[in-house]
Amino acid sequence: KLLVAPVVFLVICSNIANVFWATLHDDHPLLLIALSSINRYLILVSDQLDAVSYYTVGTLRLLVSDPLFFLLGYWYGDRALAWMDEKAPTWGPMLRRFQALFGKAAWPLVAIAPNNYICLFAGAAGMHIGLFFALNLVGTVGRLYLIRVLGDAFSSPIDQVQDGTGT
Repeated sequence: KLLVAPVVFLVICSNIANVFWATLHDDHPLLLIALSSINRYLILVSDQLDAVSYYTVGTLRLLVSDPLFFLLGYWYGDRALAWMDEKAPTWGPMLRRFQALFGKAAWPLVAIAPNNYICLFAGAAGMHIGLFFALNLVGTVGRLYLIRVLGDAFSSPIDQVQDGTGT
């Protein structure tokens, strides 16, 4: 329950962002990425925020769920995947295949794509927590940097979308 409650809270925050993103990106871009740090919101607000705010809030929001899923994997990894096999016949086998791939490329996957499933697999595989956090942090900051560079490169079309003048 200690791990599930924060995950449910984060899902609620993401849903709020999905409903109010159009208003939030104009008036409260920092709140938007605090509620949900999906790539489209990060790129949408990348030129509206100073670097310190963007990287601080973006990094914290991207990292907040990762320890929860790491611990779920660490404590319940095999049982959680077995439960998925039973309850979700289409997702369970797919997760098992990804778990097998994770064993072959754990470090790059945590650094490049530390999503919920990868964090779960890292915990289930018994990855050292210090290594997990180091790879996760480097990958997360790198992701934010690339999104910000991309947002800068495409600032004109992004501004058109924000202004409603894009086609």
